[in-house]
Amino acid sequence: MKTAILGENTNRERLIFCYTLAYVKIQIEIICDILHDIFFGEKTPRPFIQLLEEGKTDDYGYLACYEIRVPNNFKKFNTIYVSLHNNDGNPLEVASTLLHELVHHYNACRGIQDHSPDGLHNEAFRVAAEAHGLLVYEDEEYGYETELNPETKKYVYDQLIAFKKWSLI
Repeated sequence: MKTAILGENTNRERLIFCYTLAYVKIQIEIICDILHDIFFGEKTPRPFIQLLEEGKTDDYGYLACYEIRVPNNFKKFNTIYVSLHNNDGNPLEVASTLLHELVHHYNACRGIQDHSPDGLHNEAFRVAAEAHGLLVYEDEEYGYETELNPETKKYVYDQLIAFKKWSLI
């Protein structure tokens, strides 16, 4: 009998992992759609969502802005990266991270600088975050930190239950 080396995956295990990861990404896309529709609607284009690999960063998530060349021009688009590892796979934690990053996306689409050169969230971030369903509190390390306000948390939770679309395997 062959013993698998720690970290060595069989093709079946890789397939299950890829299927599970794709399923989880779809669930995160659903949460993003819910939050985007509630708080931003037509005010911003929907950003792309990517999952962060475990161990690549200590961030819960972050926003990255890109430009691509289109005929005679450049087109900007934003991508939100979300860490499942740091959010503990909890849908409400993921929702909190997504909404936080959607606020950065909202500000970026308007040309508003919402953090200082050293990465601290500034007053512009605080104002936008509070206007879009987040509780904001001062933090020495980050300037301002956020979490879902009670109404937003209840709404997201109710939506997830109603749609029965969140499950982690």
